[in-house]
Amino acid sequence: MRKRRQSIRAVCLLTVTTALAACGGGGGSDGPPANRAPVASAGADQSVDPQALVTLAGSGSDQDGSVATFAWAQISGTNVTLADAGQASTTFTAPNVAASETLGFRLTVTDDDGATGSDDVVITVAVNQAPTANAGADQTVQEGTLVTLSGSGMDADGTIAAYAWTQVAGPAVTLSDPNAAIATFTAPPAGGGIVLRFELVVTDDDGVDSAADLIDVNVIEQIPANVTISGGLQFEFVERASAGNGLDYNNVSLRPIRGATVEAIDVTTQQVLATTVSDGAGAYALQVPSQRNVFVRVRAELKRSGTPSWDMEVRDNTSNTAQPLAARPIYALDGSAADSGVADSTRNLVARTGWGGASYTAARASAPFAVLDTMYEGIQLVLSVEPNAVFATLDAFWSVNNCPTSGNIDTGDIGTSFYRPDLNSMFLLGCAGVDTEEFDSSVIAHEWGHYFEDALSRTDSIGGRHSGAERLDMRLACGEGWGNAVAGMIIGNSIYRDSFGAGQGTSFQFDVESNTATNPGWYNEFSIQSILYDLYDADADGVDTINLGFAPLYEVLIGEQRVTPAFTSVFSFLTALKDANPGSAAVIDALATAQSIDGPQMDIYGSFETNNAGSADILPIYETIGIGTNATICLTRQFDPNGDRNKLGLFRFLRLSAPAARTYNIVVSKAATPAVGEATDPDVYLYQNGVLLDVSESVVPDSESASFSVAAGDYVIEIFEFNTIAGTPPAATRICYDVSVS
Repeated sequence: MRKRRQSIRAVCLLTVTTALAACGGGGGSDGPPANRAPVASAGADQSVDPQALVTLAGSGSDQDGSVATFAWAQISGTNVTLADAGQASTTFTAPNVAASETLGFRLTVTDDDGATGSDDVVITVAVNQAPTANAGADQTVQEGTLVTLSGSGMDADGTIAAYAWTQVAGPAVTLSDPNAAIATFTAPPAGGGIVLRFELVVTDDDGVDSAADLIDVNVIEQIPANVTISGGLQFEFVERASAGNGLDYNNVSLRPIRGATVEAIDVTTQQVLATTVSDGAGAYALQVPSQRNVFVRVRAELKRSGTPSWDMEVRDNTSNTAQPLAARPIYALDGSAADSGVADSTRNLVARTGWGGASYTAARASAPFAVLDTMYEGIQLVLSVEPNAVFATLDAFWSVNNCPTSGNIDTGDIGTSFYRPDLNSMFLLGCAGVDTEEFDSSVIAHEWGHYFEDALSRTDSIGGRHSGAERLDMRLACGEGWGNAVAGMIIGNSIYRDSFGAGQGTSFQFDVESNTATNPGWYNEFSIQSILYDLYDADADGVDTINLGFAPLYEVLIGEQRVTPAFTSVFSFLTALKDANPGSAAVIDALATAQSIDGPQMDIYGSFETNNAGSADILPIYETIGIGTNATICLTRQFDPNGDRNKLGLFRFLRLSAPAARTYNIVVSKAATPAVGEATDPDVYLYQNGVLLDVSESVVPDSESASFSVAAGDYVIEIFEFNTIAGTPPAATRICYDVSVS
């Protein structure tokens, strides 16, 4: 106790000069502090086998003294005898119990002042549980075949340590590895049929307990290993009404399912046993194992690897929506299940419309294959001029839930049929009684044409709602005119039809070859479709005396049109086409002139175009601006009364030839004339060869200052009014801006 008092005194001496009250003022000590109880540790809980020697390793500590004694006591479980209960560590022999049991022990320690502390420990006496064995299901095999014995074992309180196969009946065979879970052997001659019996014994990791199971292998005489299942694949296609343009469900033709993946599938395991591709007549042939219960499945997909290659699928965007769009289910048609037998057989599959007389009453199985067939025709058109074409992936999303309401694609609210370049995907309507597309081959081919532009050529189209009489942004007019024209090329019919309404009995149509367009010009999709189709087809009408076919158009689309420094338009296309086909230049010029488009002086920028669509704000199509020069451009909503934001005059373009690599400053400010009293918000985009390089989108009223660091070369500057395109349009329908480059 002296040591404690000395420690206290030392503390008081250290603190007296700063606060006497901390040591009870100057009046003396209250005595030593109270003794602290010791701490006991009985050690970690343990799990042991019956009759094992167990060590209880305890310890104790005392912060203000020392531990004087240790005492062990059993507090629960079957009684055992502790070897030395008065030591920090003691031992005992675990009882031989029939079932697992826990034993509780308590260690009490006493310090040199008589204070105590205790701790408990639990010892679990674990009784081993016997394992179970599974030799597998009985088998029937042919003589001479390789047989696999696939065994397994389970041990609830451990693992399987050993396997042992033993043959207990039948003609002796040699097992590949009798001491492994899986063993193989070759089935011996069967004669009239024999039975081989095998026993599997498994032993657990305690090495004490084991279990056994039996399997019988029936060996039969050899039968043909494989048989051929072949047949034809067809889908029902609803033709047009003879007295109208809608669909006539009393006029249904059978068309072949061409180029589709065909599979033979095991009914029990769902394993794909064989795969092939249907030919151009819808025929297929599959080699499958004999005497297997199988069904034939045709998938709504076109797949080919190597050169040429393609990967196109028809999927349901409204199914399995927890998965990304690219992982949504592919449509498929399954035939009936039947035994493959021991001889070749024929199985034909037909995808039905599901029409019940007045409405759809069954699955619309033919729809995905009708979509797929138009995609197949698109591939064939390209292969006819480029046999080694490599196509990018394309998904076509069709669903009975896809309706012309805007909202969530996952629920089918797709608004309209369209192609999305960012997803390499087409979305097609399937809303019965409202608007469906599966039998509207023109619409499907049109969207496939947009895919072609995006995947093999180039499109700068800004998309959006459009019609044939409107004055469109020239990029949109070019894309839609191409889509309409190539639809006729793909389906082999210049009449473009789209059915809709009750019973799909109504439709609209137009002839892409027609040379008559309302508001003709370089901004009109009907003008452009007429030019493109006249270049392609063999029919002579009006000034159309040319028949180039698809090859020259294809070469321009995958060549000059892809890399043109101008935006893609009728000007960039026809200029390149004339350069590649100088002998046809005069006829090409005549076709353009007939649609109020300048032909003879044409260049990729439409520099000599005189058709201003009736607006002084439209020409020139590209203002040329240089370093240290100024230009004035005007934006107009004259041709966008419905606020579609994709019409002529909403975007204006400037050509900039950068002489050297440096930073160029572009300043856009609202011009004084015409006066616009409200604040405006011009934005500036910089393009090279159709690629958006940089943007300037500040919110400074009435002006935009942009700095672009670029290499030497030709660039296009696009200027538009942000509020017109993305917000609330200004009250003024015409806004002019002064532009300078330094």
